[in-house]
Amino acid sequence: MRRPLIMRRRLTALALAVVLTAGAATAAASAAVMTAQVFQLRHISVADAVRVIQPLLSEEGSFMVQPAVSRLTVQDRPEIVARVAELIEVIDRAPNKFHIRVDLYLASNEKMPEAKQAIGELGSFFQKHFYSY
Repeated sequence: MRRPLIMRRRLTALALAVVLTAGAATAAASAAVMTAQVFQLRHISVADAVRVIQPLLSEEGSFMVQPAVSRLTVQDRPEIVARVAELIEVIDRAPNKFHIRVDLYLASNEKMPEAKQAIGELGSFFQKHFYSY
């Protein structure tokens, strides 16, 4: 049994409206699940952080930089923002501590007058630039 042409057109229009509404609802739902997080960087530059996190972002994701205050804002799906947060926690750390070894030698300047002046100048330099009482 064939339906009249007007009824078929109405059903087609109704089906198209349902599909369009479902597509709009899906797009709205995907836009609704976006989240943003602000990261205050302490040990790395904003440019270095961007180079590392940019490949992780989805097509909908974005970021905003504030280099003057070392701040990076990332907006994307929650799971991607969580991955970015984990990565920034790993890379934004204080540099490794280092050890300095100093060997001190006792020197006498009594027998060489040139050495007396050189040692005195060297001592003055270190006191002025590196050592305070």
